[in-house]
Amino acid sequence: TMNRADFVIRQLQYYASVNCPHTIYIGDSSNQEESEKIKSEINKLKNELNVVYEYLPNLTRGSADAARHLLSIVTEKYSCYSCDDDYQIPNSLTICADFLENNPNYATAGGRAMNFRLKNSGIYGDLDRLSDYQVTKILNENASERLINFFSDNFVPLFLVNRTDQLLKSHEHVTEIKDHMFSSEIVPCALSIIAGKSTTLDCLGYIRQMHNQHRVQLEPSEWITSSNWNESYKIYERVISESISKKDKIPLENATKVA
Repeated sequence: TMNRADFVIRQLQYYASVNCPHTIYIGDSSNQEESEKIKSEINKLKNELNVVYEYLPNLTRGSADAARHLLSIVTEKYSCYSCDDDYQIPNSLTICADFLENNPNYATAGGRAMNFRLKNSGIYGDLDRLSDYQVTKILNENASERLINFFSDNFVPLFLVNRTDQLLKSHEHVTEIKDHMFSSEIVPCALSIIAGKSTTLDCLGYIRQMHNQHRVQLEPSEWITSSNWNESYKIYERVISESISKKDKIPLENATKVA
């Protein structure tokens, strides 16, 4: 999170209200004033929540670097990524972790997901819209088919429950990738899908807020002509090809065609 203390505080209050048993790791790149607000709330809730707070003001690469750092200190076997404006459902996280524990050929598992939008632009108010956020099951036996299906109708498996060691591996290359979309989402998501099947269980998994404070993404034509795109794409192609080749035991040339 960065300079969005109100979102973080709202999220922490929610987790306290439902007696969340899971550790919450926060990477904060905020200014000092916003940071103090978050730390104050963590202190208020210290008897209700287990929070690990990391102040990361000098990370120049944003959320991907922060995620990689936090994953390196996570002690739990299973973990998931959450934006500061979203809600994970704690009981469902437990259900999904239990599923992964008993199904080693699956890399990710999550519940059903929802989007909501408020009538105003703040963090509290009346609902304007509530809709499904589609999370697709990826059940192919080989990594090549899983990746193709994923990119045909993609979602963000980082929001699902992952094995922590695999999720950390999925972020190994983020520090060398300059383009934000490749580093924070495309490469780690693709590696999670290559690692194993992904499923949706019959429970409410997480809730995402839609609002006007999201990071603005470039239009496709602007993106692929931007200064960092080509270099970042080449890293994507190399990393994904090598991962597919190893997972499916196929020649690198064939894996590169898939990537």
